[in-house]
Amino acid sequence: MGAAALTKGCLKRPVTVLVSLIALVIFAIISITSITLKLMPDISYPIMAVYTIFPGANPEEQEELVASKIEDSLATISGVKKTIVRTYADYSFVLVQFEYGTDMNDTYDDVKKQVDLLKNDFPDDAQDPMIMEMDVDAMDDIIQYLNEQYKRFCD
Repeated sequence: MGAAALTKGCLKRPVTVLVSLIALVIFAIISITSITLKLMPDISYPIMAVYTIFPGANPEEQEELVASKIEDSLATISGVKKTIVRTYADYSFVLVQFEYGTDMNDTYDDVKKQVDLLKNDFPDDAQDPMIMEMDVDAMDDIIQYLNEQYKRFCD
């Protein structure tokens, strides 16, 4: 009986049904045109990386003379959740993950201060460390920049 009553109501009031359908179509068009579609949503990871080039150094020297000093120094910053160190021939990465909710602008300043204090402790051949805040939207740019820096170093 419910379907029959709905049909009778629609047939008795065609203008109401037509206006309702037009309003529904207008709302649908407005909704579809105002939706922004992104491949990746805006995500803010509380991660920073310190990248250091030390020409001629093997991974063990990178670890001992550069990366471990950076890791120990950055561990003193408040909000550090985890550090990951990767050393390779000629360069090293120290990835620092912070607690969610950490203000990354203030944290960047703290990381820079800690790294600047260490510069005198690094070997003379080691270049100044580069500090990068991880941004999902800028990841392609970061990879391209690092590849260019490495190619320039190798030349």
